[in-house]
Amino acid sequence: MNPNRPSPVLQREIVRLGVPFSTDEAQRRAASRDSWAIGAIMDYYGQPADPVCAAVVFPRDEEEVRTVVRWAAAGNHPLVPRGGGTSLTGAAWVTRPDAVVMDLTRLGDTFHVDSEHRTVTAGAGLVGATLETRLHALGMTTGHQPSSASRATLGGFLATRSSGPFSGSVGKIEDLVQKATWVDGTGELHRDGTPGGLLDLMIGCEGTLGVFTEATLGVHPIPEHVAMTSALFDSAEAGLTVMRRIVQEGLAPAFLRLYDPSSAVQALRAPKKSESGGGWPSGLLSPMRHLGHKTLPLVLRAAPLWNRLVQETLPRFLRNRFLLLAGSAGDPFGAQLCASQMNAIMVACGGRDLGQEPARRWWQHRQAMFEIRPRVFASGAFADALDVSTTWSRMPQLVSSVLEELAEHAFVMTHFSHAWHDGCSVHFTFAGAGRNLEDTLTRYHHVWNLALTAAARHQATISHHHGVGKLKRDFFASEHGSQVQALLHLKRTLDPRGILNPGTLWPT
Repeated sequence: MNPNRPSPVLQREIVRLGVPFSTDEAQRRAASRDSWAIGAIMDYYGQPADPVCAAVVFPRDEEEVRTVVRWAAAGNHPLVPRGGGTSLTGAAWVTRPDAVVMDLTRLGDTFHVDSEHRTVTAGAGLVGATLETRLHALGMTTGHQPSSASRATLGGFLATRSSGPFSGSVGKIEDLVQKATWVDGTGELHRDGTPGGLLDLMIGCEGTLGVFTEATLGVHPIPEHVAMTSALFDSAEAGLTVMRRIVQEGLAPAFLRLYDPSSAVQALRAPKKSESGGGWPSGLLSPMRHLGHKTLPLVLRAAPLWNRLVQETLPRFLRNRFLLLAGSAGDPFGAQLCASQMNAIMVACGGRDLGQEPARRWWQHRQAMFEIRPRVFASGAFADALDVSTTWSRMPQLVSSVLEELAEHAFVMTHFSHAWHDGCSVHFTFAGAGRNLEDTLTRYHHVWNLALTAAARHQATISHHHGVGKLKRDFFASEHGSQVQALLHLKRTLDPRGILNPGTLWPT
């Protein structure tokens, strides 16, 4: 039988469910991948998705979700829940040809705002940007605006425990959600909003314990004003000290981000359509000036040279280029007061005051990096980001170790964000290239293995908000130890047939 052609028996079974579905090959291929970088690498080299799911179903409400899950459990059909397909770690990546993808984007009709209690209840299939647009029309917002919001769904936010750039003031998605509805692997419907209840375990389960159908989030009026400030520092340690002091002194910035020299150049530079790099520095100091050109892979294969330029040459040309950006949102007086207090801490710790303009420039163009990523792949190279977090005391050693491990294999930039009392997250954005498909995939996986091994060695989390998926699953068990056994016990209770998203979080 042609492996790309679904079984007639399977098709007849799905027809009897009365749920919209598709067995079109192009649609199945598209649904079998998410935004994991290896998909873009394969696309560049003309390698089609493999394996391809057997079918895609499109439930329109929670009852149809229950119908599909019960059918899958009865027939032992692997079921892969899918929202906007924005996972960077392969959370919705199909690994079995008999899998059925459950596209949840039609669960977006529910939308109800309770102004008195300041909540919004919405369907899990509602796209994040659409949710915010509807709330803005009412003068409200969740404040949750991750870079994936133009495609990612509310259910995806919950399933991956997502975070946005304004987590310092509004929190991550687990801080915003008040209650949710989901369907477990037996088809049973759950509703929970009890602190310490099952919902706490469901958030971040990446579709392995259940499928979200609806959620209620807290909302607040759109802030009247955003006050911003920024400063330059001689070292990452100096900038991190300021971040720590700001949060430990009780200030709640809407955003607080520290960029290394290479990232600082990007953050300070507004994109210009005339530049091939879409805002990357066009001089010798960045290999990204080749973005959009077939020369980029050749340049990135010289990653050790570029990393040495950054570590040794850049500091001479660009003194004080560790850039700290901060902003506070609220009423004009309160926002400005908070920004002034943050600025005072920056200056007291030796920062060179730059005023609000660099922060405002980042605010206006904060999606630029997300938009650049596809152009890296279109050039024949790869780019990705490791998001980990650790305590303030461990951060310098963590950063040094990861940079040392990757220096010979990829061009690397770092920025720090999502600060809390005990620590913060760090993003290592890396780019590299191989000579062909096999070499590129080998290099890509090698870079990830080096980075995750270094992170684990310094007791960092392997993920802050990008999720685990299939990319990091082998490190997930090592990080959480005996807790994984407790999760597996819960998995056997909620999904006894093991049909929900096999291969994600932990090996099948």
